[in-house]
Amino acid sequence: MKTIGKDARELMAAVQAVLTPDLLSKGRDYDPSNPTMGHCYVAAEALYHLILEYAPDCKPRPQVARDVDGDTHWWLLVFDADNKGWIIDPTEDQYRSQGEKPPYLFGRGRGFLTKEPSKRARKVIHRAHSALTPVGRTLSSY
Repeated sequence: MKTIGKDARELMAAVQAVLTPDLLSKGRDYDPSNPTMGHCYVAAEALYHLILEYAPDCKPRPQVARDVDGDTHWWLLVFDADNKGWIIDPTEDQYRSQGEKPPYLFGRGRGFLTKEPSKRARKVIHRAHSALTPVGRTLSSY
């Protein structure tokens, strides 16, 4: 029985490693003291598609909520074949680093804006593939 544990952590780490200021949506400023801030949508969207690709037995479900500042925050609930679920949030640190909690209690399921990965998410996925699939290896062979 496959669970998402190690695979999801590797996928999430690959996404986190490739988040750069050019991926922020227009109007968002980059804060070097909080480098994941503003990346939650694109990071969650890219991670969603990577989980579907690398861990097809898992069922990711996008979640969204407003935080205490009124900003929207995105993350995933991911369920394995036994219907055990986890919160997977590649930009959780934007809250934890500030001594705050992400708004998980207020989350609701919501689809992404597009069925296929957005242009920004495709960039993240492409960059993450480089870290995940060295020649001759797949994620499960690590």
